[in-house]
Amino acid sequence: SHELKTPLTSINGFAEILATGTTSKENTIKFANIIYKEGTNLLGLIDSIINLSRIESMNYDKNFQKVNIRDIAKDIVSKLSLRAKDKDLNLNLMAENVETYGDKRMLEDLLYNLIDNGIKYNRPNGKVDVFINKVDGNSIIKVKDTGIGIPIEEQNKIFERFYRVDKSRSKKVAGSGLGLSIVKHIVIYHNGEIALNSNLDEGTEIKIILPIENK
Repeated sequence: SHELKTPLTSINGFAEILATGTTSKENTIKFANIIYKEGTNLLGLIDSIINLSRIESMNYDKNFQKVNIRDIAKDIVSKLSLRAKDKDLNLNLMAENVETYGDKRMLEDLLYNLIDNGIKYNRPNGKVDVFINKVDGNSIIKVKDTGIGIPIEEQNKIFERFYRVDKSRSKKVAGSGLGLSIVKHIVIYHNGEIALNSNLDEGTEIKIILPIENK
């Protein structure tokens, strides 16, 4: 409720000012842009909450099908390439032709959240490397970035709902803190494993292991 209240408070506050009809044209445009940005963040948060609730409930039959992870990764990298370019980042995909059984929509969400995080919490002239390969009957997904990293004492909390690393350092980055929680639940749903390797100010690598014959 706190995460929902924050953007709504901002929206109501600026809308109240605009309703007085006394703001200048410059401030009207400025406040309208803030309202639009907060509204967009709020919609994104609601979508993430709905998605997480859907995954957590697991009260529906698993609809696993053969999915090409390389094709999904190519699509996600293509969608996020402009955002990476805007932040002066190199976004690289090194992928083998790997097929696995899983929920395609969930695997799209998993890759999107991992790569999006790598972009968000990176630094100018950094990079995000995405690796897809197959080892011993498992599909392996690795996303490695050169970003701000995660302190050792916080690494056990990183997959909790709404958790964001060192808010004082990441406060300028829009996000709900739900992305990695969604990733964790998708991995569990697919009987997989997740591992984190991160060093402060050096970057983060997240490795996902999913069984290929996951019927």
